[in-house]
Amino acid sequence: MTISDVEYLTGMVRANIRYYEEQGLITPERGSNGYRDYSKSDIEILKRIKLLRTLHMSLDDIKLLSTGEKELDKALEEHLQKLEADKKNLENSERVCKAMRDDGVSWQSFDAQKYLNKLAEVFELPVEELETDTLPLATCPIRRYIAKQFDMFFYTVLWVFVLYQFGVFMWNCNGATIIFHIFVMPVILMHLLEPAFLALIGTTPGKAVLGLHITNNTGQRLTYSEGFVRTLERSIRGNGVWPPVNALYAQYQCFKACEEGETLEWEYDSRITLCGEETWRSISMVIVSVLLTVTLIMLLIPTAVRLDRAGEVTVREFAHNYNELAGYHHGTMYMMSEGGRWSKSMFADQLPPETHVDGYEYPPYQFELVENENSGLFASDKVITIQSVSFTIEQEGIAMPASYLDDMKYAIEAFVREHKDYKKNAEELENILNSLPEYENFEFEILGIKVSCMIEHSGYRHLEHNNALFRNEGEETYYLVKFFMTK
Repeated sequence: MTISDVEYLTGMVRANIRYYEEQGLITPERGSNGYRDYSKSDIEILKRIKLLRTLHMSLDDIKLLSTGEKELDKALEEHLQKLEADKKNLENSERVCKAMRDDGVSWQSFDAQKYLNKLAEVFELPVEELETDTLPLATCPIRRYIAKQFDMFFYTVLWVFVLYQFGVFMWNCNGATIIFHIFVMPVILMHLLEPAFLALIGTTPGKAVLGLHITNNTGQRLTYSEGFVRTLERSIRGNGVWPPVNALYAQYQCFKACEEGETLEWEYDSRITLCGEETWRSISMVIVSVLLTVTLIMLLIPTAVRLDRAGEVTVREFAHNYNELAGYHHGTMYMMSEGGRWSKSMFADQLPPETHVDGYEYPPYQFELVENENSGLFASDKVITIQSVSFTIEQEGIAMPASYLDDMKYAIEAFVREHKDYKKNAEELENILNSLPEYENFEFEILGIKVSCMIEHSGYRHLEHNNALFRNEGEETYYLVKFFMTK
């Protein structure tokens, strides 16, 4: 039987049932799906507990009964004596109250000691036991919601920082890629890291700042697997999935349930407690939020710095642009490293040998570098940028040489696209690149960048039908390509 069945058959609330399970009074089995499976024996035990607790018998006595350490008739006899004593106390209390009423006492003037002396002993009025037999819960839904959003912000900053270390910059990504990195990957990171935080320190960054702590029902830290299941169930049940309207509704329902003190679906095997309401936590929240926000701005909007560089580009940025334009991120044998040199890609061992025209070699790019004063957000920084890009290829004895026109186009656009006015002139650049001839000299200037190509060859004839150079039979061949681009 499920816990909903148990609630219906016993008339108990779910919090009572979980509490008695934690106290060891019932021990339901676990089904193959990991959920509890309550038996008829569990139902009968819960009904007995409900009866005895309604009669105000202590939970300690009920535990002794369940383990056989005390017989029921003896427990009832002792409880009857306690009820008799309570009855006398109530009668005594009634007499004192009537005496105070008959004496016409007022709050400002009555002599409390006089009436205390009338009491044979001090006692406490009975409390409804069933209302106290629940696990302590930290409701505070607003605090918990802020902590969750703070955690997601933390995972987003962490993931963007990781991307930055690997040379992946948001300003070079398309819309779908940005959405994936900003909204999807932080969620995946949360499911991997949050269980680790719960297992190691019993909280998460956001919850720690706001004073929330999570343990299992015995007060111990969750294991990684327990934390993973809790995080996954919270994502599915608490955040909803799709469409977005459903997700918003699910979050609203959880907020209301938390506000009313109900145990949320993913928290029956854990408890969340509030360490305190100290002022320093609020101050810490503000400070950490500001630090994370500044970090995210530094990582996501470095273009604010680069705009003031008036189109300056570093070797690292050039290599990233080049690889993206050339399509190497889809998987080829070689890609340009951050230092502008060619290196085998991660796909090299999985791909067949590349096929190029005879004698093709990856252009040996050379960079002339200059030091610039950064006048953006960090005025004291020095930035090493590219002044010019060039390569020279000289070959002899090649039957059909490559034109290297595509390589030159990639280099031109990788360099020009960093200029602040690139988008305004993108169409003009595209038209120029599409008009460049193969195996011929060309020269042009755009956005203050001068580009030139010089080609020399001998021993070849130009094949018009496929626009290629082919060696003349019996002749020695010579081929030279000089590419130069400078600001």
